[in-house]
Amino acid sequence: MLHYSSILKSVVEGPQHAITAILGGAVFMALGCTSASVGIFSLFTIGSLFWSPFVSIGLAPFTLYTYYLYVTERGFIAFMRKQVPMLVMMLIGFLPLVLYTLGSSATQMDSNRFFTHTTASYPILLYGLFIVVSAGIWILFFRKRLFELDAAMVCISYGTLSVLALFQIGYFNDLNNRASVPALFIIGISIIYLILKSSFSRPVNHLLLAGLAFWLLNTASIFTYLYQTFITVNKAPENTISNPYIVIPIMTIMIIWKFYIL
Repeated sequence: MLHYSSILKSVVEGPQHAITAILGGAVFMALGCTSASVGIFSLFTIGSLFWSPFVSIGLAPFTLYTYYLYVTERGFIAFMRKQVPMLVMMLIGFLPLVLYTLGSSATQMDSNRFFTHTTASYPILLYGLFIVVSAGIWILFFRKRLFELDAAMVCISYGTLSVLALFQIGYFNDLNNRASVPALFIIGISIIYLILKSSFSRPVNHLLLAGLAFWLLNTASIFTYLYQTFITVNKAPENTISNPYIVIPIMTIMIIWKFYIL
């Protein structure tokens, strides 16, 4: 149950989830976690329910943080007067969708469980190892510089990933795969920003170079996935939805088209 899908794989397998999450992460980073962003953050988070309830869960921590900033900066009374009425109106508008989601059988599946409900002997140790290897390793490479672009966003992203890993919702752990995309996107953008900014600096930071090498090594899985998806799929003997067989000329056209789109 402890795994995250790559953003590219999420786009291929569930574009309505991934694109919503990427747009949400991009909008949130562009605006920044400030008290002035409360309205847009709230609308985007609740509006994402149309496409993916799990993405709304992944965006919710950032929105809740803007609530905290609004209350601390402008006071609880101002929040109740100006923001709560708007939130109530939005919740009323999206209430049918919320009720439908809560009434779905997906919230009561046998595969849903907490991270301690596993056959592993040391679940807490495995959980900690997963967090370190999947996301925490970037802090080891880049240290405090990873937080240069937007410290609040990166901190909330790490907190979100840590909480999501405690739960498994859906047969294929859909909660982790969908809700983690905004946080992974924000951390990824922060890494790219740092690499671009540091590539022109002197002297050379060897720890940064090691982080860059590790980042490039991680991209190998993306090319492996593309190769398996678009190149070797035509070797399958049967023709099914999950494993289609397409003649080589048509496959060649599809490869060129899909690479162009990506």
